[in-house]
Amino acid sequence: MNEIDFIQNSYGAPQELREEDCYTDQFVDTPYKIALPFVPPSVNSLYAGVQNSRILSSNGRVYQAKIIEHMQGCGRLPEKQYKITMWIQRKWRLKSIGIDGTDIMKADLDDRFKFLIDRIFMCMGLDDKWLWEIHAHKIHSTEEKSVILIEEWNSESVPEVP
Repeated sequence: MNEIDFIQNSYGAPQELREEDCYTDQFVDTPYKIALPFVPPSVNSLYAGVQNSRILSSNGRVYQAKIIEHMQGCGRLPEKQYKITMWIQRKWRLKSIGIDGTDIMKADLDDRFKFLIDRIFMCMGLDDKWLWEIHAHKIHSTEEKSVILIEEWNSESVPEVP
């Protein structure tokens, strides 16, 4: 399995995402694992409203720069169908009490990965239209971490519609 592990670096001024900043011309093999020592912020904090339009906020540009720095030098994904499994690890239990009596933070899992998926696929030279299946898991922990596993999609593994 190919794997990229994040090396802690200092992040300079936010930069614009450019495909040529990320991938090499070499194609990668799948499964391909990416481990990040941070959790995607809420999509609401990634964009700001300016004159009736939405632009990438300063928080969004910093987060994008982290992804770019992490993905520099990675290979390309060939044009195939893919599935992604994600594990988002952070403190999820905090603000309210769930049915079973445990504390649950009011944070949506699905609000955390769209921006990340878009940027990872762009950094690997491929549009995310090639993504056919997504699995995401909340992992409660005091440590923040995101792990993304990219695999080739197999239509035979899709359950029939009930």
